[in-house]
Amino acid sequence: MVADIEALKGLRRGLIRVCCSAGFAIEFLPKAMAQFREQHPGMQFHLRVAAPAAVTQAVLNTEAGIGLTYSRTAERDIELQTLAGRTLPEGVRAFIAHLRQQLPPT
Repeated sequence: MVADIEALKGLRRGLIRVCCSAGFAIEFLPKAMAQFREQHPGMQFHLRVAAPAAVTQAVLNTEAGIGLTYSRTAERDIELQTLAGRTLPEGVRAFIAHLRQQLPPT
């Protein structure tokens, strides 16, 4: 049991649930996931492709730890979820950091 917990903490094993709109599922996310798994081979992904509104709902309902969609406006409830102090699992935080590195500079 202790070894299982340590494996999750060290990014040696775990599941990251991602929900995205179709544009991210074609190339960006599969490539980023493959690169992440090269560094953390025990981590697995569950990728769900949905309409933008469904992506937002998946994150709000905690069905996905990460949601990516194209939007011109911020989702108020998503910001509230962030401000609510919810702690993201280490695997989700690490993959978010990895995704940020894949984005072109602004």
